[in-house]
Amino acid sequence: MYLLKYKKIIDLRNTSEILKYGKIPNSKNIKIEDFKTLLQNGELNKNDKILVYCWSGLRSNYAIYLSKLYGYNNIEDLQYGFKIFSKIGLKKYKEWIQQKF
Repeated sequence: MYLLKYKKIIDLRNTSEILKYGKIPNSKNIKIEDFKTLLQNGELNKNDKILVYCWSGLRSNYAIYLSKLYGYNNIEDLQYGFKIFSKIGLKKYKEWIQQKF
C-alpha cells in the first residue's frame, strides 16, 4: 500500500485544521517550526522514509526544502496536499498522481 512504505507520516497542519478536516491515520502532528527544530537537532533518522503533508502543499514543500538543507533525502511530500487527498481518497489519489507525473 502507498502509505505503508513510510516509516513516519508527519502532518504539518495546525490543530484547528486537523479538527475540521481530519487526518491520515497514524500521522503525527508536528508544526512546521517544530519540524525545523527536529531537523536542526538531528532528531529524525536520515535513513527513514518519511512523508510530510499539509493542507495545500505549501508547508510540506517548505519542509522538503528544509530537510534537504539538513541532509535528509528520504523525506517526501503528499503532492497537492491533504485538500486533494481527502476529496478523492487514497486509491484515486495514487492514480491521479501517476497520471500527473
